[in-house]
Amino acid sequence: AFVACSQGVAFVGFVMMCYGGSQILSSLLFGKLAELTNKQACVYTATTAQIALDLFLLFWTIDESSVGPLFLTSIVSGMIDAVWNSQLLALQGELFPEDQVAAFASYKVWESLGYIVGFSYSTAVCTRHKLLVMLGLLALSTACFTVHNLTRRKQTKLRLEPK
Repeated sequence: AFVACSQGVAFVGFVMMCYGGSQILSSLLFGKLAELTNKQACVYTATTAQIALDLFLLFWTIDESSVGPLFLTSIVSGMIDAVWNSQLLALQGELFPEDQVAAFASYKVWESLGYIVGFSYSTAVCTRHKLLVMLGLLALSTACFTVHNLTRRKQTKLRLEPK
């Protein structure tokens, strides 16, 4: 909506190329960064960036001269998506080592369902409300991710303590 409304449909491809290039480079970068730190740090960094980006888009007044911010938001979106696509799938594999095929299949089913829901209501709901829904779902998923990490850390600590 941001690109097509301000620059025209012909400009969408250029912004998407920028997004794809950013995603490729960021996948490599965050893969190495996750080895040096941990996956959780990468996910929380991406979450923070996603919140900042969504808030920017929520309050941004776009016009024809907004070419630079369009490319910048595209680059940041590619970086964030690189984390979601690489680190969350890696985490999925770690969480379900005994049945990775079913785990990845389940992940893709839910991802596809999300696309179906998103595309189904995309023409009926304005962009502002879609951003608010995304922020709400991001808050919910971040809370679940945090609870999972705390629970897993506590279980690991209990297993390592001498009896």
